[in-house]
Amino acid sequence: MSHVDSRTSMQLDILRGGAAVAVFINHWRNLTLVDSRDLRIPNLATKMLYFATGFGHQAVVVFFVLSGYLVGTAVVRAEWGGTWSWSAFAAARLSRLLIVLWPALVLQTILDTLGMHLFGIGSVYSGAWGNVQSGPVASRLSLGIGLGNAFFLQEILCPTFGSNSPLWSLSYEFWYYLAFPFGVQLLSWRRSISERLLALTASCAIALFVGSGVRSMAPLWLLGVVVGCASRRRWTLLARRVFGSVTAALAVSALALARLGKFTEIGALASDYVVGICVALFIYSLVTARESPAPHGVALRLATFMARSSYTLYLVHLPALMFAVAASRQEARWEPGTRASAFAWVILGVVYCYVVVVYALFERRTETLRALFNKILSRVPVHEHALPK
Repeated sequence: MSHVDSRTSMQLDILRGGAAVAVFINHWRNLTLVDSRDLRIPNLATKMLYFATGFGHQAVVVFFVLSGYLVGTAVVRAEWGGTWSWSAFAAARLSRLLIVLWPALVLQTILDTLGMHLFGIGSVYSGAWGNVQSGPVASRLSLGIGLGNAFFLQEILCPTFGSNSPLWSLSYEFWYYLAFPFGVQLLSWRRSISERLLALTASCAIALFVGSGVRSMAPLWLLGVVVGCASRRRWTLLARRVFGSVTAALAVSALALARLGKFTEIGALASDYVVGICVALFIYSLVTARESPAPHGVALRLATFMARSSYTLYLVHLPALMFAVAASRQEARWEPGTRASAFAWVILGVVYCYVVVVYALFERRTETLRALFNKILSRVPVHEHALPK
């Protein structure tokens, strides 16, 4: 597995942060501005705005591939290096996931309940305004559904909680995190027959439990792992530049074509695979390049902040957006370019400020929670098989 230098790390940070922003602005536009087919005067600037804010789903594909690269590659490296530990892995993943998820569910409950009480369930909470909700929010705002989402059972045993439809992908990620180490151990030469049989049983049980929806997108996550394993190869400077240029063009083209609906004839899932493969190639070109100097200054700080706050942005933005839109008491979405549509930009800024505050309160303290989990899990009697170096 290749070591990721500071320049590549910054580029991956920008990719991760940019994907979270893409989901955010896609939901913002869908909730505040009229659909493109309803535009009265679709000028060039408006068309560019709608095009640029339409990559929400493709951004989730980017998340899956990038997660596979970052998390899956680390699992393979630990197994190959003889340093694998379930307790350390669990501490790292749970601290990362729960430090934002559980507070987000509490904050969302407050916002959804207060919003429906103040502005009525017939407002944006009805599910008929914009295309970010599949039905009334009130029908999904129960304790049972909330607990199911708190333990990553959404889209498996229950729907997503309340207004927070992006939670679906978090469930997928969690089960990939859990299943993948068993798959690696199943194929590992370091493991005994009994360990492999246990890994096979666990892998099959998880695959059966999560259902076809979660299984169908697992190859996208595994693409990232393939990138991590393949990036050990070193290329010449010219080959890296040519390959990087080609794959960047492929990634941009795939995203644009998917956004324009050009893959509809092959189906939604197949189009996700096309985008995923191009994104994986693009990431590969980034992590195998080595000629640029290390970044510094404002660019580095901005990329770092975007990456570190991306999880919070993804997880808390939609309930806040819906509350802000409901509070505006508009009976319909705005036409871009009108004086009234200025409120849409105010909503965008206010919600992003809310995200930054939530990040500062919770996600910023991930390392503290990880240390606590490590301390707790180190006391749990888990049978860790010693691996030869």
